[in-house]
Amino acid sequence: MTHYEVLGVEVDATDTEIKNAYRAKAKECHPDKSNGSDKDFIPLAKAYEILSDSKKRLLYDKTGQDNHSNFDSIEKEVQNCLLQIFNEAIKQEPEVELLIYVTNWIEQREKQAIQDKEHIKNRIKKLKVKRKKISSKGQVNYAHLVIDGEIKNFEGGLLITEHALKVFKAIKKELKSYSEEKEPPKEQAVFVSFQQFNSATTGNW
Repeated sequence: MTHYEVLGVEVDATDTEIKNAYRAKAKECHPDKSNGSDKDFIPLAKAYEILSDSKKRLLYDKTGQDNHSNFDSIEKEVQNCLLQIFNEAIKQEPEVELLIYVTNWIEQREKQAIQDKEHIKNRIKKLKVKRKKISSKGQVNYAHLVIDGEIKNFEGGLLITEHALKVFKAIKKELKSYSEEKEPPKEQAVFVSFQQFNSATTGNW
């Protein structure tokens, strides 16, 4: 059963509808009431906790998860990411410097994430402007429903992108504690043709 079903509201319910539904049901199943119980009240309180918080609700709608930490901790993600990148780096050519490879990898993806973030914010802004321009005299404005759904999807993507940027920032901070000795330059072999050798040595015998 979803949190929406627990509260008895639709997926597109407003904040006010969610609050009213919670209060009505809480009066019936609160443990302090004669017919109430923890078994009924705890899922109700959990559902309201998630759906009354815009960010938690957005992540719940996007992922179906109600865990507060839908993302792993930053520290854990940094560890996993560095393991992945270093594993990829050591598979490159022997002369490739690991730290340079890893740093470039992070900077490229951080740059892309910044561009993605700006693109998403612009899309949300344009959708909100378009929403204001569309009105309906009917009971339901279906254009608004569609636009609201798109905005919610983009907002979910924005949260994910912002989280990724936090991870990249933490990785760059972690990499500052690393150092790598540079390989000494290899001595280049000097090839002398027979004609050059013969010319250089003529008359020296």
